[in-house]
Amino acid sequence: MRKENEMYMSNSADTFIRLLTEAYETDRMSRNAKLSAQQKAQVVKFKKMQLTALHRLRDAMEPLDCIQLAVTETRDKRLN
Repeated sequence: MRKENEMYMSNSADTFIRLLTEAYETDRMSRNAKLSAQQKAQVVKFKKMQLTALHRLRDAMEPLDCIQLAVTETRDKRLN
């Protein structure tokens, strides 16, 4: 009876350690996946922000065509 009790305690301890290790690994994997997804979302957001800034800069540096110049001159005359 004593030997069976010792085996049961040993099996319970092994099972507990195994379950605890599996739970820790599962939690670690889910945290890594969550952080990876957050990092990817931040990269996409940063790229969009940089492209928007690049487009604004390019539009500001682009020379105006004749129609845009005429519209701008007309607006300026109305303001004065």
